[in-house]
Amino acid sequence: MTAPVPRIAGGVIADKDDFEFIAFVYGQVLGTGSSCTGSLIGPNVVLTAGHCVYTSSGSMYMTSQMNVAFTHTKPTTMSDFTGPAVKEIIVNPNFNRSTLSNDLALIILESDIPSDIATPVKIYTGAITTSTPLTAAGFGITNPSDSSSVSPNLMKVDLVAGTTNYCKSIWSSFDPSKLICTNGAAGKDTCSGDSGGPLATRINNGNDIVLAGITSFAPVTTNNPDGLCAQAGSTGYYPRVAGGVIAGKNDFKFIAFVHGQASDTDGSSCAGSLIGPNVVLTAGHCVYTPSGSMCMTSQMDVAFTHTKSATMSDFNGPAVKEIIVNPNFDRSTLSNDLALIILESNVPSKLATPVKIYTGTITASMSLIAAGFGSIDPKNSSSISSNLMEVDLVAGTSDHCKSIRNWFDPVKLICTNGAARKDTCSGDSGGPLATLTSSTPKTANNPSGLCAQAGSTGYYVRASHYIDWIVKQTNFDVESISVANKTNSDDDDGDVGGNLDSDSDIYYAQTNFDSGSSSGASALVANKKALSTSALGLAAIRMAAKQIKDIKNFLEVTRRKDATNVRVKKNGSVVKFKVRCSRYLYTLVVADAQKAGKLRQSLPPGLQVNDVSAKKKK
Repeated sequence: MTAPVPRIAGGVIADKDDFEFIAFVYGQVLGTGSSCTGSLIGPNVVLTAGHCVYTSSGSMYMTSQMNVAFTHTKPTTMSDFTGPAVKEIIVNPNFNRSTLSNDLALIILESDIPSDIATPVKIYTGAITTSTPLTAAGFGITNPSDSSSVSPNLMKVDLVAGTTNYCKSIWSSFDPSKLICTNGAAGKDTCSGDSGGPLATRINNGNDIVLAGITSFAPVTTNNPDGLCAQAGSTGYYPRVAGGVIAGKNDFKFIAFVHGQASDTDGSSCAGSLIGPNVVLTAGHCVYTPSGSMCMTSQMDVAFTHTKSATMSDFNGPAVKEIIVNPNFDRSTLSNDLALIILESNVPSKLATPVKIYTGTITASMSLIAAGFGSIDPKNSSSISSNLMEVDLVAGTSDHCKSIRNWFDPVKLICTNGAARKDTCSGDSGGPLATLTSSTPKTANNPSGLCAQAGSTGYYVRASHYIDWIVKQTNFDVESISVANKTNSDDDDGDVGGNLDSDSDIYYAQTNFDSGSSSGASALVANKKALSTSALGLAAIRMAAKQIKDIKNFLEVTRRKDATNVRVKKNGSVVKFKVRCSRYLYTLVVADAQKAGKLRQSLPPGLQVNDVSAKKKK
């Protein structure tokens, strides 16, 4: 059997008299298996999640490959499976493996289960309200930061139902007739190994336990259906780079599309960042196959593109020479989740240019920007963007991050505050957040399947913590691959890793412009502390600019020291803005004082609007 995976968090050992209907469901192919939980609902019928009866490669298990045990103690050998043989597997006909809608299946056993082993549970058909007590159950690791913390016993956790309005505020397509959502109390959660397990409630003054729902989770890749924890602090099904927009062609010139494909699988996709002439930084779990072995160099392909590669001929990068995984990477907990892909030759500058790793301070409310490829609508499995998508995020406080996951380490990780419907997900793993995208713990066999759910916290590997390891592996000079907030230097114009002038907290330019308005001008300028990288600065400006409702097309800033004219559509007319972009300096001139006033009220922390004199061109 495979290594255990993170499951119930914040729970306690279930009493022997609780969950007399519980089933441990295990599927195994060629020595590789996956674990789920289920509920006996009839003499010989187990109800579980639909994705639990599929292999990691996407095919449905044969009946001979499925095993069921009725126990409160996790089986350790195949001889521990006491249930009858599996006769038939029936998946809901409307089950969608891409979105996990209608996620349930029935396992029909060859014979009835003796009552001294298990007794069926009844399905609850009454109303679920915020006062309905709910309890989930499952087996597994109780501390995601310690892969040895495996409980041999069935664990249970008390949860609270969320209101319909709350659930819809997180995901507008929430359907209370098909789904139950919980309010996500911090530190209490279910995860992959609990999939298919019971979400139970009690009736008749607490005397009878009944089945209200089964544990499922947000959508993941078709090849990795069993990898997603519903994160504490949120619930439901959510999009991949949700709330994002297509990335500009001049943004993320370092982006890499990373694809691993073993001979017996459809392959897995991630993103990465070029950090040196021939070195791509990505997430550690991205270089492993679904079966748990590390990809060979011949199985890894890299493309430097803003358009998702559709065929193997689209991979324009050099061949992979070497794959180096951080020696402390733990596939069970995803700690130290990063890897280097060394290419056979340098990447031509016309394809991609390396990005520097930020080693400065990341403070709460700092503007961040992430990028990746993937599905943009969990209800529609065909809604895969063919373009690189980007999404603006905001850093969370250490207290917030630790309240969600008490093992959060700000030295190694960055976490976001979880703006509703904005997120990264599985296909974005390894991609940039001015660091690199990872996620909260997932299963070892399905490492790329976890979305940081909308309204909750996403976790990202802090690349700067691993600078010494990267330098040792690549022989790069530290200064050539990193940047921090320090005194500005007169580097060449193309270096977007420069720094702000330390003599001024607010850095702005005198700007002339041509506008139909005579109400004066205001300039949006950035506090140097908020602009830790050019990408972060641009993200902050974009966040603020979105508040100007009648600007249809936001300006694409040219990263040059000289002033640049930019055209922006406004109510059908064209207004000329002159934008100064010097290192981390972005100045947006707003011709309307009223709009400038609105901007002042809506800017993210670290930014402000200053008045600058402006003369109309004659």
